[in-house]
Formats: sequence, C-alpha cells, structure tokens
Amino acid sequence: MYPHRLPAGVLLAMCLVTTPATADYKQNHLCVDGSDTVCSQIPADLDGLEVRVQGYTPSTDRNPNPDTAQQINFDYFGWQSFVALNWPADASGQPAGDIRDDTKSPRVWQFYPGIEQVFPGATVAPDICPDNGRMTVSQTSKLTSSSFIEPFTPWPLIDQAGNFVLYDIRVNPRWADYVRAEGLDTRAGQAAFAAKGGEWNLPRGTAGDVGAIEIKTAWRLLPEDEAGDDYFTQPINVVVPAGNSPSGQPLCLQETAALVGMHIMQKVATPEEFAPFWIWASFEHARNAPLAAGAPLSQENENSPLTDREPVASCPVPADAGDGWAFFNPGCTNGGQACAPNAPPEGKQFVWAEEKPYAAAYLHDGKFGTQVTRCWALYDTGAEVNAQFQAALTGSVWAQYELIGVQWANDHGDYYAEKMRPFAAPIYMVNTTMETYLQINPVLDAHGDPSTDRPSSCIMCHNMGRDTAGTKSDFSFLGGYAN
Repeated sequence: MYPHRLPAGVLLAMCLVTTPATADYKQNHLCVDGSDTVCSQIPADLDGLEVRVQGYTPSTDRNPNPDTAQQINFDYFGWQSFVALNWPADASGQPAGDIRDDTKSPRVWQFYPGIEQVFPGATVAPDICPDNGRMTVSQTSKLTSSSFIEPFTPWPLIDQAGNFVLYDIRVNPRWADYVRAEGLDTRAGQAAFAAKGGEWNLPRGTAGDVGAIEIKTAWRLLPEDEAGDDYFTQPINVVVPAGNSPSGQPLCLQETAALVGMHIMQKVATPEEFAPFWIWASFEHARNAPLAAGAPLSQENENSPLTDREPVASCPVPADAGDGWAFFNPGCTNGGQACAPNAPPEGKQFVWAEEKPYAAAYLHDGKFGTQVTRCWALYDTGAEVNAQFQAALTGSVWAQYELIGVQWANDHGDYYAEKMRPFAAPIYMVNTTMETYLQINPVLDAHGDPSTDRPSSCIMCHNMGRDTAGTKSDFSFLGGYAN
C-alpha cells in the first residue's frame, strides 16, 4: 500500500539488502535484543562496544575493525529507538499491539512529559483548549516566540499546502526525574545548584536501564482534501497566541497533523569515549523534500568532496525532483522567478489566517510554500540500515520514514590539538523540517574556532546549552524554560 511513495533508490536497496550489513556487533539487528524483527524495546546503551585505539576519531566511513565503534552501530541504535518510541501505547503509556498494524493509537513517546510538565509555568499561552485527549501544541517562552517558529531563527516553515509546521518537545521520565531531584525545574533551584558548583549530568543509559531522552517532533497540518494515508497522523489542538492570531485573541484550533520530522537525543554509558556527548538520531518523512543538486556527504567520510570543516556553499534545486513533495514544488516562483531554495518567508509577526491555508499571507507569489532542498546526502551505512527497517515495516506508514543521520562524538583533545570539540561525525547534520534555514551554517567561525552562530550540527549547537543561571546544561537547552 505505502512503498510506492518511496524513492526508487530506496526500493532498490530494499530488494538488495536482506540481512544486516554488519553482523559483528550483537546489537546490529532490527531489535536491540538481537532478533531480526522490529520490537518495542528501547535500546539503552551500546552494550559491550569498545574503542581500543587511542585517539580514535568518529567517522561515517566503513570500518573493517569489529573491535571499534562504527557508524553502523549507531545507525541501528537510532532506528531501534525510533521504532520503539513510536510503538503504539495503551492507556498507561506502555507498548501494546504492533507498530505495523496500529496507525491510530498514541505512541509511547506521547506519554512522556512535555516542557510545561517539567518546568511549571513554561507554557505562556493560555489554557483555552478543551480537555479532549488531543496532544496540544502551544506557545512557550523558549528562544522562539511560538511553537511554529524554527529555533534560533525568526521564521516558520510553510508546507506546499500553505500551512505552518508545528513543533513539540518531550523528555522521558528519567530526564524529568533527574531535573526535579536536583531542583533544576525552577530558576531559584538552578541558581542554588550553580552556587554550590553543581554540574548538569543527565543519567546515562546502561544495559536494561534507559537513560535520559529528549524528543522533538515536527508536524504539518493536513488540508481537508488530503487523507494523509502515507503519514503517521494524530488529532491535535493548536494554540495560536494572541500576537499571531487574526483576532488579536488566543485561538484554539482542532486539526489533524502529520508527522514529518523527529529528533531523538539519547544519553548512553558506552563506549565511554562517546558517552558524555549523547547519540543524536534524526528522521524525516521520505517525501519531505528532494536532495539538492550535487549534495555532498559531510566530512569524516572518505567519499566526501569537502575538506577541512567547510559547509556546502549552496543547495541548488535539482532538475529532476518531480512533484509530490510536502515542502518542494518544481514550479515554485517568487516574484515571477524560480524560487530560491531554503529561503525564509517574508514577514515578522506571522499572523495566522482565520482558516486554511493558515500561512496564506506569506506564500511565494501567493501560492507556494517554502522551497526546501536537502543540502547533505546520507552516508552509505545509513542508507543500508534505512532499507533494513523500511523493508521490515513494509505495509505500514513507518516504511515512509527515513533516517537522515546519527551523529556521535568524541572529545579527543588529550591526543590531538583539535579546536573543534566535541569531535562529531558526520560533521554536518540537520533536519530540513526543524533547521531548514541553518543547513549551510559553518561549524567553525572565521578564526577557526567552534562557531557559536547556529552551527548546522546537533552536537556543536547543543554544546552551547545553558540553564537560566548560565550553567552548562549537558547539551540541553531545556533548562532555559525554568521560571
């Protein structure tokens, strides 16, 4: 039913790849328990994986040595987490049923606490939606003005149906319990923590005991004439704050939303060299946007054409992308000219229309949304593991989602005079639904130092995370929500 929407290259890979590409590591399977069927078990750690080479640097190359961490180990880990977190859940939030059959139930991650449940008073939009059991997406006091503005930018992402993309953030109970136990859920608590020299150290996962997890999801609102059969969809409440409402009063909309992107940030204990820096897995729907013409692999891969730490210069529109994309239209024009890729909409306040399309006032030439191209190609092991899981999920909406990369890092400063710490592979990794306008931002500044200007790398960006007291908050920005 669903695979006809997958890109041709993915279908070919699904036919050619029938067993895991690397069997040396025990967890390189569809389920972390070593079985070759998808399962609801969240992987907790890269159990038993060791790094035996002093000064080992992460890379996305194929590594023939089974005794060292390899990119494919992390690719399997990322997909296992994605499947388990998106497993259907019962009323208590526990896994139930089968991910391949159940398309309507809430997912495991949806029972995790949201920001407003961890940090009292973090939601600044009024509670105006009915208690109808829907997931509610509302304004927060974070770095952006609302739930539909991309982080570290003043701009929203607009799909080709003319609607704003929405964002939701959750943390797992282990994350929330740590913050509450340390008193880090308030500004006063964070100040006291800093005064006694405290350091954020969110719990690491160990075998059988899942560590801290942060999840960010991106959603597009379905127009009435689109069934959304190729997406995981959920009924949601959308709180439009007063400043973005056409009436000047807060507004509650009841909509159907389709999942288009998901970041999973997970803390592990091994390999010890990489444990402090989390594992960063990012997923998108396969029909979000096409790959830019000539899109390269990021560095730390022998097949990347780029040297040093340079980003790509541009992400040109491909000549043969075709149509059917949620965030790309080959006929897109702006001012009568072909749309520039990844150009933000013009506007400041971004007031919603009274009815769909909600972003009607900000469309290119009055009818086209953001013209998105993906600036970075996926390394080969990621493509292979995508094929493994997509084949196992054939017939379900989840076969339509793909890993765009898993980033991991090692601070090898004891061995090399390397300015860019932590050292990540791939160097550049961005999700087009959450960091549309940051895809070509460099990771190093003009002086060769780590950039503090929105670098297009999960780890490099989150390395700047601080709480309200200015304390480094273990690669998380969420401490900034405290009141």
